Amino acid sequence: MNSTRWLVLACMILVGAGAASAAPLADKVPADAVVYVGWAGRTEALDDTLPGLIARGPMVEALLAGLKTKFTEGARDESRQQFFDNLWKMAEIAVRRPCALALYDVAMPAPPGPAVDEAADVQPQPRRPSFPMPIAALLVDLGPDRAQFAQAYKAMVQSIPRDSGVAGKILGTDTYYRLDTPIGPAGMGMIDAYFFISLGDQTPSRVLALVQGKEPTLAAAASFAASAKILQGDNLQLSYYVDAARATALARKLQGSAPAGAEDPVSQMLKMTGLGDVVSITGGTWVVKKGFLDRVVIRTRGPRGGMLGAAAVQPLPADALDAMPADAIFAAVVRRDAGAEFAELKKTIGGAQPEAAQQIDKVLEGFRDATGVDLEKDLLAHMGDHWSITSAPSLGGILTGTVLSVSLKDAQAFTAALVKAEQQAAVPGKLPVQPSIKTIQAGGAEIHYLAGAGEGTPVPVAVAWTVHNGRLVVGAYPQVVIGALQAPRSKLADSPAFREAVGVLGPNRTGLIYVNTPQLARAFYGVALAGWSTACGPLSKELGGEFTPAMLPALTQLEPYLKPTLMAFGADATTMTIEAYGSLPGGPFLQGGPGALGLAASVLMPTVGRSMEMARRSISGANLSSIGKSMIIYLVEHEKLPPDLQTLVKEGLSAEALYSPHSDNKPRYDAGGQLVGEFDYVYLGGQFGDKDPPPDMIIAYEKPELNKFQGTNVLQYQGSVKWMDMETFRRELARVEKFIRTKDAW
Repeated sequence: MNSTRWLVLACMILVGAGAASAAPLADKVPADAVVYVGWAGRTEALDDTLPGLIARGPMVEALLAGLKTKFTEGARDESRQQFFDNLWKMAEIAVRRPCALALYDVAMPAPPGPAVDEAADVQPQPRRPSFPMPIAALLVDLGPDRAQFAQAYKAMVQSIPRDSGVAGKILGTDTYYRLDTPIGPAGMGMIDAYFFISLGDQTPSRVLALVQGKEPTLAAAASFAASAKILQGDNLQLSYYVDAARATALARKLQGSAPAGAEDPVSQMLKMTGLGDVVSITGGTWVVKKGFLDRVVIRTRGPRGGMLGAAAVQPLPADALDAMPADAIFAAVVRRDAGAEFAELKKTIGGAQPEAAQQIDKVLEGFRDATGVDLEKDLLAHMGDHWSITSAPSLGGILTGTVLSVSLKDAQAFTAALVKAEQQAAVPGKLPVQPSIKTIQAGGAEIHYLAGAGEGTPVPVAVAWTVHNGRLVVGAYPQVVIGALQAPRSKLADSPAFREAVGVLGPNRTGLIYVNTPQLARAFYGVALAGWSTACGPLSKELGGEFTPAMLPALTQLEPYLKPTLMAFGADATTMTIEAYGSLPGGPFLQGGPGALGLAASVLMPTVGRSMEMARRSISGANLSSIGKSMIIYLVEHEKLPPDLQTLVKEGLSAEALYSPHSDNKPRYDAGGQLVGEFDYVYLGGQFGDKDPPPDMIIAYEKPELNKFQGTNVLQYQGSVKWMDMETFRRELARVEKFIRTKDAW
């Protein structure tokens, strides 16, 4: 490792130390900062949390010692060993202290300059980056640890290798040290009781001006003050702020100018999402009752547009959680108008990407042809805005005991649409796979469920649904739906742990997500035991030192810090709020969101997702049917099969029929107007010769990879289209190949 790489690694270690412990320090950040992140340092409140418990334990101590050994094992001499020893001392101090990280701007790469005569006697110029370079700074408030840090810093500077490329530069009355890196000039230095690391040529001078109070700061900026009102309360650990206007300008600068007459991609994205109306994004993390409260507030100029404009503003009804059992592993309730959001989605996509909107319309048309109902007019239009999803062992097990429920505006009309779709599905040949739908009576309701799909096809779920008391209830099995129709013996809303956690969050919630983290931790603690015990040997070998199975904290030690994870959403005319409470920080980004999406998908995929896939298959089947009709017309007129698909296009077949809805391919033409490129359907008829094949022989098919090799649509010689699983398809394709070789249909 050369000396420059040693110095770059040193900066990375110290930046990592600061990032783990950044302080608010908004009065030392420039007023025009694009992004600001602050951390309060190590506190007593932080120590009395789950991360604090683990950080103080022997496991982390051994890991840090091993990492230190790993970092320094490449030192070839005593000087480099001293360099890293002092760097480590600096990092140990920095992680305890408040600090702030700020992005000032991004410098665009300079255009290439004139060639330099290497033989000429000229001063070497600083390395200039060939790509955008962040202009940023990390500032650490050393406080009472200044003298100890300064001693390690001085010793570290003295041990910097001479061939490192580091140069001392004057900064006020002090000296800072600069290194030209692949991403631009980096600097580090001390100013009074502060240590800084910077990126950018002029950044050290700005840091000096900020520390000396000679430059306007973020803390004094009116825009930040208006947003920072939420950063109140005891034990605030993390705070962050994004100036949306500056972030948007920065994104446009990075994107570059759009072609004449075209809208730039950044503007398209802002329109679609509604983010163009956002003024700022402000958030914080507090330690509350041994857990972490996260809060993010998105401020907008006024009524929101795009997808953000569809966000609900009405709070949840008082009885929103009444149907959820106390043993729920996961639960979510939200107010969402699916019809309005889908319409907004189509509108925004159509405004930015008309071709994508046309594809959506094509899929909707296929859904209508396959099911006999209009997704928007017959289903979404009759759905209400109160959605819930619950997964509880008492309903049928973890994951399998998951139920989706949605209120209905017109239960009678919605039920009629479902009946029509079921009747359509029962028509032979209407769908690629013939479903078997049965009904049972239970709990005062008629429950419909999918008993099978195709002849002998194994199906691990039996998706069930019913309309009961003005709500649609959907589950993976009829037994689960039956359980959901009965009132729970004990309610989640009455659970003491739930009540304590939800009491930390604010009022007027439009959505709530709950994960029973303590129950999950107990269920999977055995996996952690086995995993850590297995890892001890490899860690000891890789990092040195001794890692033992007993280093993992006991479950009884973890229990006081295990909190249910809750995430809440709220909105009014000009703000959107996301809150989370749990055992770990970062709730809005790391905890409830992924769990909610994963569990929601486990219920929605067999229903909506399956329906949309069936619609795409139907569109693909219609394409093959069009190919078949054109083929028969050609056969009648020419008394032979067409040689290829291009010939059918010349005879009047739409080129669009050669491209599957499962792909993004579109017709392409050469300069002479001839259709070129590969198609999504394979035509075999040109290889059949003069002998007629059997009526049921495959003559064209959709490429199986477009269906992820789960099966494919095929066109048979007599003109019928059907879906084949891969085993049947391979067998039938082998039959075709033999016919082509021997003209034997066997």
